[in-house]
Amino acid sequence: MKTTGERFEMTFALRLTVEGGLITRHHMYDDSLAVLHAFDWAPPGNAKGACNALVAGR
Repeated sequence: MKTTGERFEMTFALRLTVEGGLITRHHMYDDSLAVLHAFDWAPPGNAKGACNALVAGR
């Protein structure tokens, strides 16, 4: 990760809808909180510790 220098792994699922040979819908299911944590980012108005507490399950 460019921001923190840390590597991370994440499981994700990809759901595609194909109609007439073309992808018409794309849904990616992932752990967006893990991505936020990897970028060391907290939502506006929240302390960075709040995001870290969610990741740690506290």
